[in-house]
Amino acid sequence: GKGGGAAAWPISGELSEPEDDEIVPEDEVVPGETFFSEVEATMQRGIEADHTVENVALEVNSLKFAQNRTFADCLQPLLLTLLSSLQLSTRTKKERPREIKRCLKRWGALLGRFVQSQADQDVLLATLISVATESDALADVFQHALHALYECDASVLSEEAILRWASAAEAAPCGSPTRALLDSAAPFLTWLQEAEEDSEED
Repeated sequence: GKGGGAAAWPISGELSEPEDDEIVPEDEVVPGETFFSEVEATMQRGIEADHTVENVALEVNSLKFAQNRTFADCLQPLLLTLLSSLQLSTRTKKERPREIKRCLKRWGALLGRFVQSQADQDVLLATLISVATESDALADVFQHALHALYECDASVLSEEAILRWASAAEAAPCGSPTRALLDSAAPFLTWLQEAEEDSEED
């Protein structure tokens, strides 16, 4: 037989320090991580170079197809990159609502390309909430972020998705981050419900 394949290994390999074995080879990277970082990098370039929504959507779509990803997989890194690009913690309280509205107005249509179902809306909202529970600056303008996403287009974040989250959040214990976000979103939620009642009366 054709044995002796082992001889092809470089001899120097046998002399390597034991620590070298702990280095994870490139191809053992967690599959999702490269996709997320590629989408984040694409979004970051889009922001910095002021690309069109169309261009960024095309690039992200090609990554999505190449790696057989879902729309929801794209939404998370897109929204995370948009939110971190705002550097809200460095802004004044007065600037924060303005910045979040400007950003989501500019890129809301891009998010809309990747929201294709109720489940996608839930992922978008869950991503926003996970950042807001970690970032006081975003928690501070959480209702403005909700409102801006809702205003982008009903298909990006619908009233149903927002109210679904709100009713689930009511079960959260008092003093929890979820409860705090619910309280901060109260004025917007009231406005939403009143708007719905008005439209039912018409």
